[in-house]
Amino acid sequence: MRAIFFNSNNQGFHNSLPLGLLIISSYLEEKHHIKCEILDLPMDNDEVKKAIGNLNNNNLLFVGFSTMCNTFPKTLYLASQIKKKFNNIPIVFGGPQASMLPRQIIEHYNFVDIIVVGEAENLLDKLILSIKASRAIESIGLIYNPHFGINQIKNNNPQIVNTADMDLLPEINYNIYPNINDIDEFEIETGRGCPYKCTYCSATKFYQNNYRLKSINKLVSEIINITKQYNTKVFSLMHDNFTYDKRYIKKFCNSLIDSNLNIEWACSTRADCVDKNILELMFRAGCKNIFFGIESGSDYIQKIIQKNLVIKDAIEMINYANLIGIKPTVSFIVGFPQERSEDLIKTINLFLIFRSTRPRFKGIQIHMLSPMSKTELTNKYFSEIKYDGFLSDFSSVRNLTEWEEKEIKNFPEIFSSYYYFPNKNISRQTYILLYWILFYSNRFDNFFRLYYLTLEEGAACLLFDWFSKISIHIKDTSHIKIDESTVPLVADYLKNFVESNLSDNEIKFKLLDVIKFDLWLNYYCRVDNTECFLSKYNYTAEDSEDYLLSLKQDEGLYAYYFNPQNNELKSIKLFLTESNSNNKKRAKIF
Repeated sequence: MRAIFFNSNNQGFHNSLPLGLLIISSYLEEKHHIKCEILDLPMDNDEVKKAIGNLNNNNLLFVGFSTMCNTFPKTLYLASQIKKKFNNIPIVFGGPQASMLPRQIIEHYNFVDIIVVGEAENLLDKLILSIKASRAIESIGLIYNPHFGINQIKNNNPQIVNTADMDLLPEINYNIYPNINDIDEFEIETGRGCPYKCTYCSATKFYQNNYRLKSINKLVSEIINITKQYNTKVFSLMHDNFTYDKRYIKKFCNSLIDSNLNIEWACSTRADCVDKNILELMFRAGCKNIFFGIESGSDYIQKIIQKNLVIKDAIEMINYANLIGIKPTVSFIVGFPQERSEDLIKTINLFLIFRSTRPRFKGIQIHMLSPMSKTELTNKYFSEIKYDGFLSDFSSVRNLTEWEEKEIKNFPEIFSSYYYFPNKNISRQTYILLYWILFYSNRFDNFFRLYYLTLEEGAACLLFDWFSKISIHIKDTSHIKIDESTVPLVADYLKNFVESNLSDNEIKFKLLDVIKFDLWLNYYCRVDNTECFLSKYNYTAEDSEDYLLSLKQDEGLYAYYFNPQNNELKSIKLFLTESNSNNKKRAKIF
């Protein structure tokens, strides 16, 4: 017998392993002898048609879908088309999105036969028995379409049950996933749940604050086996808050050190769940990157959303990690309904500080808040949420079909993450503009660093004030979208910002030139192979912390060449002659 699973987890964020489906598939193959296939969710209609055309129902027991809010419209559409082709094959949904609203999904989408609510591992035996017998089985966590099977049940209980013992989970057969050889960092699930109660976070609801970790022996054993089987030394240890239990993390790090594995690994945690000693030990054990969710630079918002980070302490820990060699990735969220102008300015200020820090962080992210289903924040403000069609990076669906947009508009409870929280203090246009500009700040790294070092504490306020001012005149934001092709437009907005707000000509010319340099380096020379950039500034002489501030126009020009294959930037100093002028005309120069 066969089962097909479609992986919809975090499509578009990074090349990641579908760990949940791999655990389920490994169990079904070992315990029930069901041959499992895991396919990536197709993201446009042509891919959907191709995927359906490749399906056959020979010995097919069911088709399962992991569900995430960021891909849910595509999941539903594909499931509906599979049901049209194979009406007798059960469609099974699981994962966070389906678990939050199982009854609503069953009610509105008749092609969904069964929903597995919460963690699936302890429900798999009953699920398989139910499908094979074509009858509903009364069980907490299994929700049935009334049309499924030959009987009805009285207690269709949608309660989330989180009882999976991490040490009793089956050993994963990673070879089930066809793209296993394309993975850069090998992901290992280290545990589940988070003890904190942030009001915007769906993990709080899904895991019911049930914090668990694998035993150190099991985790280290898995790492050793994977290094041998797949010849890898780079791991991502998957947990929302890996270092919450400091005694555990100390023992784990010492175990890694004693094993002499010499691996590199990354994890996620809160800035208040590490200290300097822990960070030093993690670094010695091979930790190279930590993801820190900061969300807001405002102490007021920290309290309102119950994140409760102390900003100055968080900054200290993050900077210390960076100092000792652990590259931080920090993440911010804007768009909280209670956010005031001064709160947003504080968040932008901290964003700019981290963007300007050297050594560079691994990543500095900014996200637009999405109303996640059934979170405390969404429950409180649900009656106020609105839809305007703007898709932030949180949505992996870049181009909605007519059917998908109709469903989103008709069922805001199911598709709340595609909506937004209105804010009486800050306009939607201001949020969209600032979010879009800062989202692409990684393409203008030199500019934002020079800009912040020049203005320092006034930088964030000036940025906010100007974009708030111009947003009044922007009624249509359809040209503003998370799409690489809009990077030159970001540059145009930044140029207008500089020309409108900076009166010192030396600083203005320097900032305008660095915008053009960043645009060439991080866009044009990669997109259309523009060979050369000419400037009177020397951008390769980074011999001091404030070298950008000390940039001076030189006689002649610097010609910059970039090799995208090895990320190598070279420069040649030119003195303008008639020969050089002729060469400039012949070369493809930005």
